[in-house]
Amino acid sequence: MRQNACAALQTAAQIAADHLRRTNNPAVGWGDTHLLHEIASKLGLPPEGFATEKKVLDRIERSHQGVLMKRYTSLPTRGLGRVRQFWLPEFFPKSKLQEETIIKGK
Repeated sequence: MRQNACAALQTAAQIAADHLRRTNNPAVGWGDTHLLHEIASKLGLPPEGFATEKKVLDRIERSHQGVLMKRYTSLPTRGLGRVRQFWLPEFFPKSKLQEETIIKGK
């Protein structure tokens, strides 16, 4: 009961970010079944297989601004489709252009 009361005060993205930090994971996205189901239990969502994963990702997407950074990536198993990933800001991968700018000091 207390877990659900805390969930009402925090957004899904805040709960996900806290869980990622606690479990030493830099990001969560499609395919992270176990991690998404752990976050779902903290959000108070009942287990519904793959539907649970989509619900968690949808909730994180609605509240990720300022908490997690969103990125799309393609996975070999998904063909040309892109999947969502939500990263902790301190682990967000930099693009090659950003890396070159940091190295050159521009």
